[in-house]
Amino acid sequence: MERRMKLKTKFSTFLDRVIEGLGLLGVLVLILLLVLTNKEVVGRYFLNRPTAWSLEIIEYGLLYLTFLGAAWLLKNEEHIVMDIVYDQLRPGVQVWVNIITSAMAAIGCFIVTWYGVKACWGFYQTGQYFAAYLEPPKWIIVGIVPVGTLLLCVQFLRRTYGYFKRRKGFLEEKKRALGELEF
Repeated sequence: MERRMKLKTKFSTFLDRVIEGLGLLGVLVLILLLVLTNKEVVGRYFLNRPTAWSLEIIEYGLLYLTFLGAAWLLKNEEHIVMDIVYDQLRPGVQVWVNIITSAMAAIGCFIVTWYGVKACWGFYQTGQYFAAYLEPPKWIIVGIVPVGTLLLCVQFLRRTYGYFKRRKGFLEEKKRALGELEF
């Protein structure tokens, strides 16, 4: 049992490091996008010398930025929450809402991961390229989608498990409170 816990802790630590590393890589991509966008604005409007490849790199960078940072955002509970209704719910109901939505999101992410892997593999096998200035292979550009959604899926599963544990705490607290009321 202790060995299983150590393995679970090591795996969790590894996942945290991967997610943090990709989040940091996302920050670097964001900095690159800021520099390229400013360079393109200055080159196009002030120097009358636009570059043909900047916009393409910016487009691919936005895709990478999204999927590099998604799991990090979820890990840090920074995703958007529709809290107008949510805040009106009792804490026990909030936990169930979080369990259900996290599980459903994990399933959705798994589906996107599955089809993303299939698409990337197909692009790789057929050697397809984007018909653009730089002509990058499609599998390299689209490859971040299954990677990012797989990590997001795992993070949603971890979140679901965490809410299940929290639910048990609510049930135990409720039993204690009811036990104290009995004479």
